[in-house]
Amino acid sequence: MTIKVILDANVFLSYLLAPVTERTITMIVAACFTEEIDLIVPPELLAEIVEKLQSKRYFRERVPQELITNFVEQMTLLAASLAPLETIPAFSRDPDDDYLIAYGLLNDVDYLVTGDLDLLILKQIQQLKIVRPQAFLDILIELGLYVSF
Repeated sequence: MTIKVILDANVFLSYLLAPVTERTITMIVAACFTEEIDLIVPPELLAEIVEKLQSKRYFRERVPQELITNFVEQMTLLAASLAPLETIPAFSRDPDDDYLIAYGLLNDVDYLVTGDLDLLILKQIQQLKIVRPQAFLDILIELGLYVSF
């Protein structure tokens, strides 16, 4: 069984701030690099993460450049496989989040994992379930896709 997943920028940024093994976020990110999960990385998502890492002093002071470089290299390979969207319909209260849902629907993604309340309030759109990181970890455990350290 393979599931498709999009991790929101806030999940990746939390991971980059503290990639320790016992954290929910770290376990989710690790699971997304297994054969059982197809991690979908829209080019706009990668651009958003890079922009925040480079422009926000908070991240520049806390995330080592080597970690950023390695992360961006990995994510660029995944992002290259997706064509950019031509139009993005409105789905949420925040139009800046709508691209995540559009990619999720277009690519038959099963889960969008986020901490963003503007997305979480939607719960599900067609096949795309929108869940918090802890709920997604519970789903991974239930499906037998949990990665232990």
